[in-house]
Amino acid sequence: MNQPSRRRFVAVSLAGLPVMVGGAATLVGISSGTLDASAQQSNSTTDTVLDAIMADFRELQREGDEKPGQRRGVVRAAETLTGVLAAHLGQHHDAELKRGIRQQLQRKGRQALVQELSVRINKPEFTHEVIDAMLSRLERDGTRGVLLDVQKAIRRMRENMPPDYLAVRAGTQYDFCSDLRWFIDLAEMMAALSCALALGMAGLNPGADAACAGATAALGMYLAMKMWYGC
Repeated sequence: MNQPSRRRFVAVSLAGLPVMVGGAATLVGISSGTLDASAQQSNSTTDTVLDAIMADFRELQREGDEKPGQRRGVVRAAETLTGVLAAHLGQHHDAELKRGIRQQLQRKGRQALVQELSVRINKPEFTHEVIDAMLSRLERDGTRGVLLDVQKAIRRMRENMPPDYLAVRAGTQYDFCSDLRWFIDLAEMMAALSCALALGMAGLNPGADAACAGATAALGMYLAMKMWYGC
């Protein structure tokens, strides 16, 4: 993907990050179809493995939407695919992302960078404290560390999943929905910060671009789970 196309994808991803309204997740200004169109318009990233992982997330989401009876298997596949994404970003992109974060911190200072990211993300639930904490986490652990935590939470959620997916709405399934909401919040914050960093670096840090793209694709899958189970 050339740099202008990459920047268009990052901007669209940041604009489309989810907000919570009345407990329901909605995508503002973007749909999965828009993301697909953006990806087609940009042809392909230079990372064909990441392209394939993102396509697999979209395919899993479509399968779960169309075949409710197969959602348990889809969740298991999403758990596995999250680990694949973590390994790939960790091996090929996290070093560059961490280097970009350190350079931004040295150039602007921590307080100024957090303020800039807050303005760019522009979501009241992402306070300076929340942004600062995720910035520290990405600088230390990269996307791999965050995604491995998400994968563990998906496994806990899946193990609490009742045979009848409609039973998730029952009060006894609090742990299931609690785990689901927890890892959505974590993935949303990682996606928002990765995309804001990528936008600020104007396509000059492929690691940040890859983190934004991968996290956005995964987040779309997780939000679909939330809608399926009414959590």
